[in-house]
This record gives sequence, structure tokens and C-alpha cells, in this order.
Amino acid sequence: MRMKRLRLNALCTIALLAPTYGYCAVEWIVDTNGCKVESPRPIPNESVAWSGPCPDGLAEGRGQLIWSYDGDMKAGRRSGQGVLTTARGVRYEGGFVDDRYAGRGTLQYPSGMVQQGEFVAGRMEGACALTWHQGDRYEGECKGGRLEGTGQIRFANGDRYAGAISASQPSGSGNYGWVRGDVYEGEFKNGKPWGHGEYRFVDGSRYIGNFSEGLPSGQGRVELPSGLGYEGNFESGSPTTPGIFFKAGTAAPEDSLQLRMQLALRYALPQPIQRFRQYPSVEGLCRSMPRPQLPVVNWKGQAVYKLIGVVHDGRVVSMDVTPLRGGVDPVAQREFVASIESAVKAYDCPGNHVFEQEFQFALN
Repeated sequence: MRMKRLRLNALCTIALLAPTYGYCAVEWIVDTNGCKVESPRPIPNESVAWSGPCPDGLAEGRGQLIWSYDGDMKAGRRSGQGVLTTARGVRYEGGFVDDRYAGRGTLQYPSGMVQQGEFVAGRMEGACALTWHQGDRYEGECKGGRLEGTGQIRFANGDRYAGAISASQPSGSGNYGWVRGDVYEGEFKNGKPWGHGEYRFVDGSRYIGNFSEGLPSGQGRVELPSGLGYEGNFESGSPTTPGIFFKAGTAAPEDSLQLRMQLALRYALPQPIQRFRQYPSVEGLCRSMPRPQLPVVNWKGQAVYKLIGVVHDGRVVSMDVTPLRGGVDPVAQREFVASIESAVKAYDCPGNHVFEQEFQFALN
């Protein structure tokens, strides 16, 4: 994963998967009746109204938090079962513990993406299902909010994959089938056939051997429906010497130009594998990315934030900054978020996009 080093001793990384939101304590909001509710993400001039019990001045028990929450509270924090709807259209229904998604839940984004499964401290862990607005769907295992373990995905174009997954891409042993009928079964790395495997074409042809970067590479064997074949070395999908041309059931034919061309054309360009949907890298979208300034705050430690930015006609028109780590002083929290938002507003990103970015402030 590419990293951009910031002057403020921070990391700016691009996530491979659509966002997962966590909630961290930052400050209290008091409703018109004097009842306190903790706000994980302070918004200027934010106000709330709590309809439930309020022992010791803190929201408690079952009630409705207007405008954004309907569910259980404990000591002023969302705890239990509830439905949270943010001002930016993100909706979560399920379990909460200390204002974070916890337990089974469903998270929906304005883009149409839906995440379902088990949440731990705001991130998906264990069994999960994700549906992208384009129509792709994943069912399997998640870790730290990313696809990790084993699972299967059906792409909107009809392709399908089942097997091992790491860092949200096929990695390890798996099976990929194209909608037109071709199938690859074997080892994957970084989302591509890599290692030993077998590629079966819909017309009956097949290749068995080694792959690299998604293409036959190294030792392998090709068999065409006509019985013609080649066994030997491959480079970038094409047969090379040393090797042996053959025809099943007959004497080996000459190393003819015609046969060499048949094999080269057949295997030079296997079908591309679909990539799991992801937000594009902001570094690949934007021509200018001013760095956030490190604010002067009376606080020490690390603060981590995730930002989802929406670009329209080259400018960031909206953003959602989410704290990913608790224990940050409320005053420092506001300063960090303001610094990020100020920098991102000045991004120059031609076109219309949605991107995801993480920031980490480290103060010693």
C-alpha cells in the first residue's frame, strides 16, 4: 500500500475497501432539558433532544435521540440496540457498545453500499456480507473492516470468485470463473493468478503450469481441442524455447510457425480478473493535496481519522471525518478535524469522484 509521509509526523494512506465507521468519545451535548448525550463527532451548532430517562443528568435506558438516534443508552452513550442516522445520510441499525458499532448490524451508505455482519469496536470482524452499489456482492470473512480469510464474490458482470482472500483481494488458493465460461483454479497473489494453476477455456483448451502477474510464466503445458500442444517454457503467456510441440496420439509435428502462432495468440491474453470494488487512490485523482497543519494543542498521544471526500467538478464539495481512536481531548479533537478539513478543501482533483483517506497525528 502506498503511503504519503506528512510533515506533521502523520500517515496518509488509501484504504482498499469502502469505509467502516467507528465512534470515539469527544464531547457532551446537552438537550433543552439539561440531559447530557456524548457526541462522537461534534458538528457546529449541533443540538439533540432525548425522550428517555435521564438519571444523574445522563441519557439512560430506552428512548429516542432526535435527530439521529433511536435506541438504547447507557451513561450518555449509545449502548444496546439502536438505529443511527447521520446528517450525511449514513444509516446503521444494530448493536452498540460505548457509542461504537458492536455486535450484529447493518451499515448503509448514501452511495448504496451495504455492509452486514458482526462489528467489533466500529469495524467488521468475522462473518460479513457486502453489497456494492454497482451490484457486486461479497460473502465471507472480514477482519479489521477489510475482506480477509475465505469468501466468495459475484461481480455485477457475471464473473465469480471463491477462495482465499487477503487485503481485500484474491490471495492464496481459489477458483475464478468468467461469465463467458473460462475457469482458472489455482494460486492467486494480489488479485491475479500467481503460482501453480490450471486455466480451462470454454472451447476445451487448457493450460496447466506456473503463472506470474496473471499470465503463464515458467514451466507449463498447453493442450488445444485439436490435440496440438506444447510443453515447456512460457514467458508473458507465450511459449518459448526450450520446449516440445506435440499432437496427441501421433508423432510430434515439426516446430512450425503456424503452431507457434496458434499457441501464442491463444494464451497471450487470458481474460482479465475483475477487481474488488474500492475507492480510488486520492493520490491518483488529485493534482494538488496541501498537507494538514499540525495544530498547537495541550495534548499528547496519537489521533487517527478516516475521511470520505466527494469531489464534484474538481473540488471537494463534502467530506465526512470520523475519529478511529478514542481518548482524544475534545479541544484537540476539534483542532485536528479542522486542520484536516481545511487542507482537503484546497485539494485540486479534476472530475467527479469519491475517495477515502486516513490521517494520523502523533504528538509526543
